[in-house]
Amino acid sequence: MMMFRTSLLLITLLASLSSMAKDFEDFRTYKPERRYYRGQVVSQHSHLWVSRFPSRNKEPKDHPFRWGKVEIEEVQDWRRNRFYPIGSVVQFDGLYYFAKNLTLFRPNSYFGRRHWQKFTHPAIGYDLPVIDREEARQDVEGIDRNLNGLRDDYEVYVIMNHPSQEMKDLGFEAGRLYTEVMSLIDKELYEISYANAESMMNRMLDMDECISSKRQSGQTEDGFSAAFYNTKDRILADFRSQFKLHDILGDNFPAKISDNPCGEFNYRVGDAS
Repeated sequence: MMMFRTSLLLITLLASLSSMAKDFEDFRTYKPERRYYRGQVVSQHSHLWVSRFPSRNKEPKDHPFRWGKVEIEEVQDWRRNRFYPIGSVVQFDGLYYFAKNLTLFRPNSYFGRRHWQKFTHPAIGYDLPVIDREEARQDVEGIDRNLNGLRDDYEVYVIMNHPSQEMKDLGFEAGRLYTEVMSLIDKELYEISYANAESMMNRMLDMDECISSKRQSGQTEDGFSAAFYNTKDRILADFRSQFKLHDILGDNFPAKISDNPCGEFNYRVGDAS
C-alpha cells in the first residue's frame, strides 16, 4: 500500500512538473561538442532552437536545415485542424507553447503534451536579432540587421534584461538618443546648429534623470548607457561627441532638466511613470 502511494505521488509530481512553463533560462545552452538528437531544445544567441536531426558541432544559427528556430516574433492563437511545423509558437488558454515536432494536436491534450513545450521568453512578440556577440563588438556603428535604427547587440540587451514593456520602450528611446549623439563624430562643427545641440543636450539630461529615477525605484539595475557604450572605441566615440556638444554650447550653457523628465520621451507608457 505504501509503495502504491509512493508511486502515485511520483506520477503526480512528474505530471505537475511536465505541465510547468519553462523559462528561457531553464533551457540548456548549446555546446558544439555535444551530440544532439531530434526534438532536443537548446538556447543560443538569446533564442531557442529545436533539433530536427541528430548532429554534433553544427551551430544552430548556421544550420537551419538541422535546427528549427523557435519563432517568438510570430505568435498566433492555436487553431484546430492546422499543422504547425517545428518552432511554431502559439498561445493557448493564455499560455505560450512552441512545437517540438510537426503537430496538429491541442497543446494541453494527452498527445499534445509530447509535441508542445510550454514556455516563457522575455522577447515573445519581438523580432529579436540573432547576433554573434564578438562580431557585434567589432566596430563603432555595430550591426542593425533588422534595420530598426537600433544596434542589434544593444536591442537584445534591452529586451532580454528588462521584463516590463515600459522599460523596454524606454531603453529603445535611450538607444535612439545615444545613436543620434554618437553620430556627431562624423560631422564638422559647422554642420551642427546650436538649436540642435541644445535640444540634444537637454534630452540627454532628461534621459539621465529619468533612468536615475527608474533605478531608484528598482525598475532597472544598470540603466542603458553601459550596454550601449560597451567597447573602448564606443566609449571614446561618446567622449568625442560630448566634446563637440560642449564646443558648440560653451561653458555657460544653461542646462535644464524637465519637471517630468520621463514624460519628455515618446515611449509607450511613459506618461504613466
